[in-house]
Amino acid sequence: MSITHMAHHSRADPGPAPEETFRRRGRLFRVIFHNAYFWLFFFLYPAFAYVLFFQVQDRPFRVGSRSAVTPAFPLYQTEVSALISLAEVIIAGVYTPWCAIAAWRMIYLLLATRGARLPELSRLAHGGLPRLGGFGRQYRRLSYLLVVTTAASFFVKHLPKPLLAASIAWTPIAVQSQNSSTTISLPVAGESIEWDKFNIFEEEREKLVVKSAGTAFAGPSPMFEGTTAVMRRFLPATEHILVNSTITRLSVPFFMVDKLEWVSDPGESLSSTLLSAITDDGKGFLNISSAAGVMTKTVIGNTGILKTTPWTPSSIKFVSKPLNRYAFPESKAFEDERFIAVLVERVENPKDDKCPKTSRYFGDLPAVDLYPMHWYMRIGEKDELYAINCYAIAKASIRAGSFRCSNCSVVSSRTAEAILPSDGVLGQDISDPLVLPILDTLPEVMLNIAIMNGTGARFWNNLDAYTRGMMRLSYQATWNAMTDTFQGEASVSSEVFAPEYLITLRIDMRWFLPWVFVIGVGIFSGLVFVFVSVLYRHDVVSEVRDPVFAALVLDLGQVYRRLRTLYTSGKPGEEEEKITFKFADEGTDGGGGVGVRRLVVGDEGGR
Repeated sequence: MSITHMAHHSRADPGPAPEETFRRRGRLFRVIFHNAYFWLFFFLYPAFAYVLFFQVQDRPFRVGSRSAVTPAFPLYQTEVSALISLAEVIIAGVYTPWCAIAAWRMIYLLLATRGARLPELSRLAHGGLPRLGGFGRQYRRLSYLLVVTTAASFFVKHLPKPLLAASIAWTPIAVQSQNSSTTISLPVAGESIEWDKFNIFEEEREKLVVKSAGTAFAGPSPMFEGTTAVMRRFLPATEHILVNSTITRLSVPFFMVDKLEWVSDPGESLSSTLLSAITDDGKGFLNISSAAGVMTKTVIGNTGILKTTPWTPSSIKFVSKPLNRYAFPESKAFEDERFIAVLVERVENPKDDKCPKTSRYFGDLPAVDLYPMHWYMRIGEKDELYAINCYAIAKASIRAGSFRCSNCSVVSSRTAEAILPSDGVLGQDISDPLVLPILDTLPEVMLNIAIMNGTGARFWNNLDAYTRGMMRLSYQATWNAMTDTFQGEASVSSEVFAPEYLITLRIDMRWFLPWVFVIGVGIFSGLVFVFVSVLYRHDVVSEVRDPVFAALVLDLGQVYRRLRTLYTSGKPGEEEEKITFKFADEGTDGGGGVGVRRLVVGDEGGR
């Protein structure tokens, strides 16, 4: 029994058939033309991946909806999402017909070679897998290749879309808007009644110390981690500035410790006068608001910049003038070396008069001797040692002043932040009139910060970064407090650029790489099938250029006469499912002729 396939051309036509003309062209052209959908898929998906990863990723896009007056670029997030979905639809519109054509080419290929049973043909027509067994060895490789190709196409049809959706993440960002700016006036410290009161009244100095310590909140700043140097300027409460705005020409405090070396033997290296700044001895070298000692306070982390002279008021400029009597310091930059003392351990009821090599708070300490301050208690007729304060002393190279920030970010409603270069070199003058008054005030400010534990800093194995951060934070807080307190008549204008909130596309490689892999599998499987279709009966496979026509040109008369159940809704029986279908040889009987292929119904157990 046979089933006629189709005639390639009409015998009545004396001229060359279009198919014959097409066959005269080169094999490479035919391979490209017959697999046009696959080659479109081959180029479109890699191009789409390239554009998405290298051209779209990290680009800023607008949020919201487009209005009539909005510039064309940058695009909106919704537009980018729509373009990505459109690209997926276009590529799917290319790959889906390719899969349908490939399925029918597999059917034709099997019918022209080893044959196929009815369930296998049904599965192939619906994107299923061909069978592997029940035929001769010569077609085993063909079946394996077809199974690989069909299985790969299943994943490529269904997995790319969810993988791509999972790999795309949208991250909001704030950028400086060049189209929206305002000008604000910021105070400048100078001669004022508050400066006179600071020089005259001890309680005014104490108030400024507490104000400085109270505002010295490090927050999320990396000051105490030894990484990025960040300085902050506090903005007046009268200015309402949006967070993430950018301020230009903003004066910001500057403090940098360029070098920090721990002194191995402070008792021998430092003079007795300098060491008396720690023990106080009634000299008050580190005091500015009271006569009490600063470094004698037993607060772990208490830090002081040692000096050998007590604080003195500024010189009187006008003796007979009730206001602005005291001369305001001249602007200068500080660049010098100072010794720094940090209380790292306090030992009570010590076994001897020496300090330990480690600290219960700071962990491992530098390989140096700690400077001890002994505390005695009168018991009976003699003094007994009952406690030891242990200080680590370092020699620090310090630069201090202020600088003009050209691109400061507003991190809160009243705080602007500047990130210093990693080497601390600004390339501009850092002179500031408040440098020396701040350095005189720092010991008491650092004491109050340590008491309030306002730094949130990590102690353990972090002594270097803690020391640098404590001085920088205290200087920043005191500069801001003095600038706000000693406001003179002058002011500085700064320009504020409001933020523009955009959104960027980020690629999550955990999902993007599987997406690329699946696409690569699809391309590889397509290449394998093109190779198979060229290697096995390319003359038959190349005839399938449309899945609908491939089904319509089959003559199934003999099949219907043999398989009566196809006329009804019944399912073919087991015996019918074992029948193997094949194309007949060209030129055989059964309604064919030259160029005719016939589909025959073989016996049970046929090849």
